[in-house]
Amino acid sequence: TSVVLAECDPFGGDLALRLRGPGHRPLAHDRGMVSLASAVRHDAVVDSLVEHLQVLEGGLPVLIGPRSPRNATAMATTWALVGQTLAGVPHTDVIADCGRLVAGSESSQVVAWADLVVVLTPPTLEGVAHVLQALETVTSLDCAVGTPAYLQVVVVAEPRRERAAIAEVDAALERADAPARVIGTIAHDPAGAAGLRGEWGARLDRTVLIASARRLASRLARLLPPPDLVRVDPHPAAAPVPPAAPMAPAPPVPLVPPTPPMTATPPAAPTQLMPPTLPTAPMPPAPPASPHNPPATPASPYPPVGPDLPTWPAKVR
Repeated sequence: TSVVLAECDPFGGDLALRLRGPGHRPLAHDRGMVSLASAVRHDAVVDSLVEHLQVLEGGLPVLIGPRSPRNATAMATTWALVGQTLAGVPHTDVIADCGRLVAGSESSQVVAWADLVVVLTPPTLEGVAHVLQALETVTSLDCAVGTPAYLQVVVVAEPRRERAAIAEVDAALERADAPARVIGTIAHDPAGAAGLRGEWGARLDRTVLIASARRLASRLARLLPPPDLVRVDPHPAAAPVPPAAPMAPAPPVPLVPPTPPMTATPPAAPTQLMPPTLPTAPMPPAPPASPHNPPATPASPYPPVGPDLPTWPAKVR
């Protein structure tokens, strides 16, 4: 199993400024994380990571990070694909330096693909406060690294205060009910750190820095999953919806509603013919009035009140 050091700090990388390649040649800034992001932007599956790696003097392959935060922001849409690519390199342990973990940072998309997350801190009050913020950021990710088995804290302490530093930081994490505990220490050894320039010598091999790093690496290796374990995408795509069963065709709807059948109407009764009205004969004219033939008294519309009396002719004077 080979090892690759990937510089995933979105605030800018330091490896190209601090270390050198074979023959003490400077490292290229445009070959590394920037070239890998450009490759995955055009093709989500990268066949080989080797063409984006550079080798330090001493033989360690590294993936140089972006030069400045502006370059890291330009990679905003590809950080998740970079993390997926680093997690899928076969037979290779990738150690990713993600810088300070803050909510919404680009490096959190790489952390989502990590098998093991390690947070480093000095044994100080402000250091523990930053650790608690970083642990909250990691546990809020949509992935499976927010459990104590995959999330650990390492204290950077002087060798003579190693046990006291572990006890102090671990007690602070327990009081805060943090989801991680201290797994070990890295020795604060400025002289040993100054010897890390891509060269490996017998003198550096005997420093307390390298001795503490070996002890820590042995403990962390026991927490890693088996190499043949298949990684699950922490952001899986939505499952395809199965096609719906075909529906029976609906009966055709007539454009004009059917006319209801007409019932037979019974024949009308025959009309009775009235006999024609015969003309009435004209009545003869009345004779002229005379003293001996007075005009007839018109009949009263009222019935007679008393006995019928004879009508006498008018007296002639």
